[in-house]
Amino acid sequence: MPVATALAAATAVQEGADAVVVDVAGPVPFEVGGDDLHRVAAGWRPVRLPDGDWAWLGDSRPPEQIG
Repeated sequence: MPVATALAAATAVQEGADAVVVDVAGPVPFEVGGDDLHRVAAGWRPVRLPDGDWAWLGDSRPPEQIG
């Protein structure tokens, strides 16, 4: 079932899940869990750096201070 990434992650965190398994119509599903799951739930997104490495992009303020 299609669902927004942040919503799926936030629901998983709220329900106490350790991970979400993602299967985007491919032969290889993958898992998002731990700190990564919490970052996605908070609306952060992975970004590729110029050197080819990965980092997280998001707002470090608490949710009540955003907006």
